[in-house]
Amino acid sequence: MSRLALFAAVALAGSAAASCTPAGAPSSAPAESSAEAAGPGIRLCADFGLFPDDNPMPPTFTLSGFTFDNAAAPSAWIVNQEGYEKGLRLQAAGAEIRPPVVVDRIEMSLGTFASELKVEAEDASGAVVASLTVPKTGAFKDYVLSAPGIVAVTFKGGGEEASVKSLCVRMAGVPAVQG
Repeated sequence: MSRLALFAAVALAGSAAASCTPAGAPSSAPAESSAEAAGPGIRLCADFGLFPDDNPMPPTFTLSGFTFDNAAAPSAWIVNQEGYEKGLRLQAAGAEIRPPVVVDRIEMSLGTFASELKVEAEDASGAVVASLTVPKTGAFKDYVLSAPGIVAVTFKGGGEEASVKSLCVRMAGVPAVQG
């Protein structure tokens, strides 16, 4: 592969990893207004649709600034396809995902295919500041957790059949690139 083709492939993969456009309004929160969507800062996402089906991931890794920590370590994660979409498979024992910066809102596309999934946002003291229970839906759906000072999101349950398709945050104070 030529250097130019390799550079183009890396640039394309990098731009895809750093963008996320949820398909619809989360059922647990109102849709973003166009002012919020274009508001100050940069929207940063970790998107598992970029990976091939059955792609293994290490017990702890970073993608797009998000740190993924599998509480069931040393078990590795796996990206798995459900229907036409792929997501990072969550183990029932639990997992923690930390955004790249402290945020007040985190958008998630989650799939639950066996049982409900409990999701909690924590602040720096470890206190739960927002939570939701995602019922078994048999599909990926969009959800939002909002609270001041979110430093981590934990996941428990899901019957070994829950997945994270994408996570998105807005990094305030970082000027958006105008094109």
